Amino acid sequence: MRNDMHVRVSGQGPTLLFVHGLGCSGAFWADVVVRFEGSFTCVAVDLQGFGASPALGDSMSIADWASRLEGLLDGLAAGPAVVIGHSLGGMVTQELALAAPHAVRGVGLCNTIPRATEQVRQIDQSLLDIVHKDGSAVLAEMMAAGLFGPVTHEGTARARARFLEDCSGTDPRSLELGLRAIMAFDALDRLGGVQIPALVVTGEFEGNMADQEVLAAALPDATLVVMAGTGHMAPAEDPATFAEALHMFVAGLG
Repeated sequence: MRNDMHVRVSGQGPTLLFVHGLGCSGAFWADVVVRFEGSFTCVAVDLQGFGASPALGDSMSIADWASRLEGLLDGLAAGPAVVIGHSLGGMVTQELALAAPHAVRGVGLCNTIPRATEQVRQIDQSLLDIVHKDGSAVLAEMMAAGLFGPVTHEGTARARARFLEDCSGTDPRSLELGLRAIMAFDALDRLGGVQIPALVVTGEFEGNMADQEVLAAALPDATLVVMAGTGHMAPAEDPATFAEALHMFVAGLG
């Protein structure tokens, strides 16, 4: 498979690969990356279909994105990486850990789910209808209304502005394919085979909190962190608190 993905690389040291969620880009992680690039090589990727990467024209699955990330890591030849994924990116990270454990020494799974429940499929079908009828900008406004926690943190305003800009500028077809990929995702019964340490992060006001707990319980070696006052965009809302949790996790890997 081709690896038509735009990447931002900064810093020097062991590799941290950051994977964004639906409608976002690698810029989602900017306020986190700056806290790590003094000691790590930070790679923030734009998944195909988003950011500066080419739009999607054909079907795309979570496993397809994971395969492209595996190719990216192989190309970097930097040894096993810690891979941190948010939302859709967290699903891709799960598939990557299952398919290529040799390439991953730890995973950060942020505000993500182990499988699409009926509730998730219903919500995503509603979002599909919106983007199909009204386009990316309307979808961005609708989604942004429910993505953030009630407490204004250091990164809340920047995270909201980035999301609105990125999602509004995303090709509607890429958003449709991304939503369909999420609706088809189910890794739950396979997660017991992930013999890699995991950090599971969620926001206090995450709408899918129960799914985060299911995810952490399904992984053999997982730590669950709940970030106070945040919602679905927790790492970008409060990057300092997230970076502290990630620092501790990475330090524990040795």
